[in-house]
Amino acid sequence: MAEVLCTVVVVPRDRFGCTRASLDALYRETSCPFELIYVDAGSPASVSAYLAEQARDRGFTLLRSPDVLFPNQARNLAIAYVKTRYVVFLDNDVRVTSGWLQALVQCASDTEADVVTPLIALDGRVHSAGGATELAADGEGWRLQVDRGCQDRPLAEVKEGLTRCAAGLADFHCILFDRDFLQRMGSFDERMANTQEQIDMSLTVGQLGGEIVFEPSSLVHWEPHAPLAIADLFFFMVRWSDAFQVDSLHHLRDKWRVREDDYFTTRYQSVGWQRHEPLLDPIAARYAPLDRVLGKLVPWKDGAKPLRSVMLRVERALNRYLSQYYARRQTRSTREASARHS
Repeated sequence: MAEVLCTVVVVPRDRFGCTRASLDALYRETSCPFELIYVDAGSPASVSAYLAEQARDRGFTLLRSPDVLFPNQARNLAIAYVKTRYVVFLDNDVRVTSGWLQALVQCASDTEADVVTPLIALDGRVHSAGGATELAADGEGWRLQVDRGCQDRPLAEVKEGLTRCAAGLADFHCILFDRDFLQRMGSFDERMANTQEQIDMSLTVGQLGGEIVFEPSSLVHWEPHAPLAIADLFFFMVRWSDAFQVDSLHHLRDKWRVREDDYFTTRYQSVGWQRHEPLLDPIAARYAPLDRVLGKLVPWKDGAKPLRSVMLRVERALNRYLSQYYARRQTRSTREASARHS
């Protein structure tokens, strides 16, 4: 029997409706042996029951949290259970392709890399293909530089020209770590709740002298457009909370002592777009004629669309409430856990 060299850890990214399709693809397309640890964090009853059944039938480790967790929290929960030489962290909205894991493991073995990042596609275009992250000095202090290489180029146009190479950026959608190096890193930073956690992780790898290698023969597809079910909404709203996004950006800035430049300004301006794009934009598009009529009857400041502006205010108020509620629950859970271990 072939030696099992790798453990795959699957964590929820922002919804649960993609669980079945991604898990089916993982077993269908992965030919080399692997251990699986699946973190089920706050999923609805139907998904939780499905995962429990699959864990029994397929024999993988299922870690259940009654509360939804941010991805770095879920990854940290699983680290203690990893016993193999390598570990791959995989988001639950990623569909792997044939040979993906074998290529990652082979690359790690050939290069002795600490981290290996695959080719990640999104809607037929390149989402992640290595790249670089570094801290650069200028006259005003340190600033963050991120180069995503051929991101957004058509996959068919560039795939054959991509080669294995050193990289300075890896994406958490799918990423392999050497377990010894992961132990040196310790846990992932849970203050990086919902944005730029891949930047923080890549900088940490570089700070520790680790090596990231990009392996283009391993291809996975990130598929973030699965329909949102009612049962997904709490997790989705908290995951992309305005408050947690701003806190993550502030934490990144303070942790790495970088100044706020256009990189941060752009992200502050776009806070919440992950929610607004799937939740508000379809409604605004459907009722665009009504918006035009309202705009003529009630002039709106700066030419804004009245209907969308009202929806945005209501949605942001709801998001603040849910974020505060979740923060209180997290604080209470932490206190209860501390009391149990004291």
